[in-house]
Amino acid sequence: MATTPVFPVLENPSHPFSPAHALRRVGMLGAVGLGIGGLYAVTGVGFECGLVKLGIYCPLCGGSRMVASALGGDLGAAFAWNPLLFVGGILLALLSLAWVVELFGGPKLRWPRRWGRITEKRLYWVVGVTAAVFMLVRNVFGSLTIGLP
Repeated sequence: MATTPVFPVLENPSHPFSPAHALRRVGMLGAVGLGIGGLYAVTGVGFECGLVKLGIYCPLCGGSRMVASALGGDLGAAFAWNPLLFVGGILLALLSLAWVVELFGGPKLRWPRRWGRITEKRLYWVVGVTAAVFMLVRNVFGSLTIGLP
């Protein structure tokens, strides 16, 4: 009896879930994020989002400063710069830890069957809707723009 993988949900019968593949994908994402944030931490040079010029903060705004603050050990400031990316990074780190344990023969972390199958399309919808709601709350109510100018 096959088990349903947790994530990344590129669930396809011809390509079963592989923790090694998932770790490579998360590693690439983390390397890019750390590279951009590290560049900002060292040089003060970052990427300016075009929406900021219009007074709109996208879901990624504050990401460079968030990584720089986290690298400096100030987790409170990191959370203030971008709560969505901060929490998402922690979740990806925990999933990565579970995949490393699985690679070394530990227990497999699986999604509850009653929640249905996780597909790539479903994952993108969840991430997209979460980012859109975060952007709306951040811009309309201003409650999630603590560290932004």
